[in-house]
This record gives sequence, C-alpha cells and structure tokens, in this order.
Amino acid sequence: MSSSVVPCSETWGIWPCSSSLGGSVILMAMYGRIVLFGANLIAEGSEQLCEVLDAGLIGGLLLPVLGALPDTLIVIFSGLGGAPDEAAERIAVGMGTLAGSTAMLLTIGWGGSLIVGRCNLHAGVSIDERLTRKYDVVNTGATADSLSCINAGAMLLTAIPYMVIQIPASAGDDHDRRVALVSVFVAFIAMAAYMVYQLRSPEIQRRRKALAHSAFMHHLAVQRASALLQSATFGFSARRTTSGNGSVTSSDSQRAWDLVDEDGLPNDAALEGLFREVDKDNNGMIDMDEFMDMMCAITPSDEEATHIEGITVKPPSRGEVALLFAQLDAGPGTPGSAGRGSARSMSHASDGAITLNEFKRGMGKWLREHQAEMQRTKIAATTTAKSGRFALPPGAVQQALLFEDEAVEFPPHSDDDMGGESENNALIGSDTSTIHLDTAPPSHREVVLRAVCHLVAGTVVCAAASDPLVGAVSSFSSAAGLPPFYVAFVAAPFASNASELFSSLAFAMKKKKKIFSMTLSQLYGAVCMNNTLVLGMFLILVYTKSLAWTYTAETFVTLLLILLVGLLGMSAYTFRTWVGIAILLLYPLTIGLVVFLKQSLGWQ
Repeated sequence: MSSSVVPCSETWGIWPCSSSLGGSVILMAMYGRIVLFGANLIAEGSEQLCEVLDAGLIGGLLLPVLGALPDTLIVIFSGLGGAPDEAAERIAVGMGTLAGSTAMLLTIGWGGSLIVGRCNLHAGVSIDERLTRKYDVVNTGATADSLSCINAGAMLLTAIPYMVIQIPASAGDDHDRRVALVSVFVAFIAMAAYMVYQLRSPEIQRRRKALAHSAFMHHLAVQRASALLQSATFGFSARRTTSGNGSVTSSDSQRAWDLVDEDGLPNDAALEGLFREVDKDNNGMIDMDEFMDMMCAITPSDEEATHIEGITVKPPSRGEVALLFAQLDAGPGTPGSAGRGSARSMSHASDGAITLNEFKRGMGKWLREHQAEMQRTKIAATTTAKSGRFALPPGAVQQALLFEDEAVEFPPHSDDDMGGESENNALIGSDTSTIHLDTAPPSHREVVLRAVCHLVAGTVVCAAASDPLVGAVSSFSSAAGLPPFYVAFVAAPFASNASELFSSLAFAMKKKKKIFSMTLSQLYGAVCMNNTLVLGMFLILVYTKSLAWTYTAETFVTLLLILLVGLLGMSAYTFRTWVGIAILLLYPLTIGLVVFLKQSLGWQ
C-alpha cells in the first residue's frame, strides 16, 4: 500500500470504507441512497399520522422534528464517530450539512416550487390550475396566504441562535464554552416557541380569515350605501358646507361621496339622509328586511361595481347581512359593542331594529375603516368620481381572494384558457384517476401502527447510515484535496432533505394557492428546525468537545440567505415567475460566496 493512502477503519466493523477517491464516491452514493430511503420512510409515516391524528399536534410538534431528523443524525454522528484527531474535520461535515440543507431548501426548494407551481395572474393573484402563458415570467406566478408570510417571519426569528454564537466569535471570543452553552439554550427555547406557535397557528389563521371577511363586508356595506345615495332622489338638501372664509358652498352638494366630509370624516347629514332612504316605512327604525334591501339590491348603475378587474363580488347571503345588522343594532346602553360582530355584540341586539344613533355610529365606524384602507393603498375616494360612488378598496378585494373568501370569485375560463386548464388537469390527473372502492379503508389503529413502523424503521436506517456517510464524505474530501465542508454542503443535503424537496415540488405542481402556501410554510418550517434543533445539536458538539467557532463565512452566508428569502416572503403574497428564477440561481452563488470569503478574505 502506498504511504500516501491513509488506511481507514470500518464503521462499527460492518460498514465498508475507502481511502481512495473512486471508492469514496461510490460509498457516498451508496450511503446517501440509504439515508434517502430512511428519510422517505419518515416522510411516509408522517403523512400517515396526519390522516388520523390532530393536525395541530402533528403539524406543530411531530412533523418539524421528524423532518429534521436525518440532518440531526448526520450532525450528531459527525461529532461522535471517528478518532479524536479527526473531530474538527468531521464536525465540518456536520456544519456543511446544516448550511447546505438551509441553502438547498431556500433556493432550489423555494424557487423551484414557484416555477413549477406558477399560474396566470389576475388582479395580482394567481388563478388556480390555469397556465396559458408558459414562457411569460412577468404575468405568471403563484400566490401564498398570510400564514406563509407569518411563517417567513418566524424563520427570521429562529435565526437568532446563529447571532448569539457568531457575534462573540467575530469579536475574537471564538473559544468560550459559556457562549456555546448559552447558544444551545437559545436554540432550544426558539424551537419550543416555534412549536407552540405551530400548535396555535390553525386557530390564528381562522381568526385572520374571519376578520378579513368581516372587514370586506364592512367595505361592501359602505359601497352599497353610497350606490343607494347616488341613485336616490332625495338629494342632500340637509348638507351645507362652509368654506374657510365662512361662505357656504354647494357646487359639490350632490356628490355621492358626501358620506364623508372634506376631512375624510363621516358626514352626519348624509348619514341621516341615508337612514331616511333605507327606512322605507318611515317609522324611525330600520328593520332586517329594509337593511337587506340596501345590501342586496343591485341597480344598473351599480352593476359595474360588482366587477373589479374582472372579479365578481357576489351579493351577501342573508346570514352575512344578519351579522352586519347585529353589529349596527348595538342595543341600548352598549355603544362599545358596535362593529365587533361577536356573539357578545349579537346578544345585545334585543330590539331587532336599528335606530338613527346606532346607524350613524356603526356606519361612521365602517366609513372610517374604508377611508383608512383607501389611504393605505394610496387610492383616494375621489377616484370614484366617474361612477359617483365609493369603490371597494382593491386591497380588501385582494385580501378576500387570498383567503379564498366565497364573497368573491374569479371570472369564468375564457376560450384561450382551456388549453392551459386541460394541461394542468392532465398533470395532476393521476391523483384522482383511479379510485378503488372494493377494499375497505384501514382502521384508525392500523394507520397509526403502520405510521409508527415507518417512523421507527426510517429513524433506524438514517441512524445506521449517517455515521458511515460522514466518514465517506471525509475520505472523499481528503482524497480530492477539498475541505469537507464543501463536499458536505452539496452532497449531504440531497440525501437528508431530498424527500422534503421532491414532495414540495410535487405539491407545488398542483398549481393551487392553498398548496403553494402549504409548500412555502413547509420549507420555512424545515429551515426553522435547522436554525433550532439541528443547530442546537451542533452547538452541543461544539460545547462538549471544546471546539472553536470557526464558521464565520458559513454563518454569514446562511444568515444572508435566510434574511433575503425571509424578507421576500414577508413582503408580498404573490410572487412572479422571474423571482423564482432569481432565487434558484442563488444556490450556486451561495457556494461561490463561501469559497470567496474563506479563500480570498480569509474568513474563519
């Protein structure tokens, strides 16, 4: 044997090893395939548990941990196995796996999901299962919900443990075990906080959707009220506007947006006129039927207001109108309950009629909400001068589309869309093309037992193959003369995270907003676990082995990538296809940036 070839030792006396370049490549491929097989078993078990157990419990606690398990095992065995003099080199494999996993999820996973899940865009929102402009990277894209934006923010927060260990290291204190120990606690506290958030996120999302729907109905009530005023014959004789010099002006006395005055505040005189118009029997009160007439009557002049960039706003149901009625009918002595729409406010609606004061108080609140939303989107109320009425705020309409509110709907498919729809149906048709009804579905117990078997088997397989995989990566890097970090950065994540990556791409190909949102949340969640669980285990190794933190370049690039994608995910709901292409190109750039920082600038 040549003296240049360092002899290797078999892992646990059974796993083959090699010190040659070719042998290391073969072993890396073999052990990587075994880890991938174990990761797929864990993924299958996780999906089976989701079918029978509480979604919040599984999604908030088990799935994040199970998804990060392959990476965690590789990191653990990178520090436990091998000879003492190989500790630093093997630890570098663990850091490469951690950084490479995060980079792959946020570039190939994020950008690839956007590209394969792109659809036609309409009014800034993607249309499910419709792609007719395949090569248009500007007018196609994908839309996520507000929960994915929150998850992107959670991902940014879970990056704090990196800074806890890196800031002292950058100041020259890279060998303080106390800093490493504090970083361990911060990482696991962040993981616990993330899991608690995941447990509560379904309820948070339901509340956000209910609030968005309630706000949209308030805007719709304002729009319908202004349309009724515009078409009414009583005019605005009660309104008198005084100019700055004390003179009375009347040139704009017939304008429908006199529901608010020049300062954008509710106009009591106009609200009183609106009340008289709605009160058909002139008894000084508005009953449910009269309020229903105001909300559901569509006049010819109001017809165009139900179409915003081709999006149809449906007439509200009687139940929705009844809820609005209850919010206005605050009842005697309960002024604070107006507009809440809760069970408590409805309990005060004992008289079943809206008085003038209740109407002015409730509609005034909704008018202020409407004006604030129009100002937020930088659209003044005077943009409705041509139609003579308030418009629905585009931001509120887009929120309703994002939450898939039944109050709005996209226009029907046009003839030129049929080809794209057929193609997409063919793409996802395999999910529903074959349905077997001749076999009884498995019982709850059978599903749980099968899931547990998959999880245990996957964990055992990953644990068995992780240590020899780390050894093969180290041997390859030594034989090739490359730092082990770079080899692990590229090779290990494709074994440990391949199941998450491929499942994300497969889900995104269904081209639906809900599924794209779930895909992004899954990717953000995987990075959160990398930032907490996997990093925490790595920091334990740094602490127990008294190693210096010499991963400034790797940490900087990881934080930079998390910051870029996290802020992007928080800044918008809809992402155009060109953004996905740009994010995808960040993957090779991250590798190049690490090489530049370490080799050219000497960052350690």
